[in-house]
Amino acid sequence: MSHPLGPLAHNMTAYAIYATAQAEMRRAYALIDAGNYLGAAEEIDSAARAAEVLVIASEGVDEGRAEHWRRVVHARRRFAERARGRGRGTRVPGGGVCGSPPTARGRGR
Repeated sequence: MSHPLGPLAHNMTAYAIYATAQAEMRRAYALIDAGNYLGAAEEIDSAARAAEVLVIASEGVDEGRAEHWRRVVHARRRFAERARGRGRGTRVPGGGVCGSPPTARGRGR
């Protein structure tokens, strides 16, 4: 299986950004499990910014990988928006009323 960074896997800066974003996503899931949706949204936003950096780093090196990271940015922004909405108890476009769907990991409470 290839590494998510593709040709940039051996670039220490890119790998550090990737690893930090992965740690932020793990913290976000832990915060969601603890019910701290606004804190989780901050972690997810930071992970989305890291993915934006990976888009820039991948462009010109591996366009397929750059497109992958663009999709990751989009997904993380949506996820952060939903977490923020759930933390505030507001309606999220396309997501119904936050506070009632299962957790981010797909488990119901």
